[in-house]
Amino acid sequence: MQLIRSIRVMGKDELHIEFNYQDEYQKAVSLAEQIAVQGKERKVG
Repeated sequence: MQLIRSIRVMGKDELHIEFNYQDEYQKAVSLAEQIAVQGKERKVG
């Protein structure tokens, strides 16, 4: 399984790494953030 699609050198101190599963990663992070917010709301409310 290849996780990395491409690596580009943008400058002396900068790399741009593109992942094959970037969309799935972003969806998972978004879902985790929503769950964290809901958990905080339940504790406060």
